[in-house]
Amino acid sequence: TLHIIDVLCTRAMLLAGELTAQGVANSLWAVVKLGRGTKMEGRVLYALSERGVEIVPELSPQGVCNCLWALGSAELRAETPFVSALILRAESVVADLKPMELSMTFWALGKLGLEGESRLTEALCRHLQNRAPSLSAQAIANSLWAVATMQLTPPPSLLDALARRSEQVASHYTAQGASIALWALASCNATVDHHVIQ
Repeated sequence: TLHIIDVLCTRAMLLAGELTAQGVANSLWAVVKLGRGTKMEGRVLYALSERGVEIVPELSPQGVCNCLWALGSAELRAETPFVSALILRAESVVADLKPMELSMTFWALGKLGLEGESRLTEALCRHLQNRAPSLSAQAIANSLWAVATMQLTPPPSLLDALARRSEQVASHYTAQGASIALWALASCNATVDHHVIQ
């Protein structure tokens, strides 16, 4: 199976300049999802990122999320031109991200090594708070992890909204998800209403 992945990665790398915005997003996602351990992954990510800079304005909200997720999963750093362009694009489409995409985008920013408040993190916090009733346990854990990792000071109203939703989805937390959420809350020195945690 690794051989066919290498063959397809080579082809994607050679044809990267012809890919549409959707093609770049799909290819980045797939290369990272499948590419662990292949020799080609880094070279393909570079070629796709080069093309990505050119097509960022055409990316859909889901495409932005998928690209950021892939680059964060590959543990690239935020200083690349593609990541910078994706962050600007994310600022313009954040209102259109679905609840899971909001949390995945937030998580990716943390994995990319970003720290501190920004227009994007403020918008993500605002939209997460508004969409808290639709968040899954995993989305909550991912979002809290990002807030803590990026050393943000989350608005108390966001933490309260996430705590209320956590109570509703508590039975859906995995052991890892629960431990991540607890670690993140402790790292943020978070306080939530005691009636929510009981």
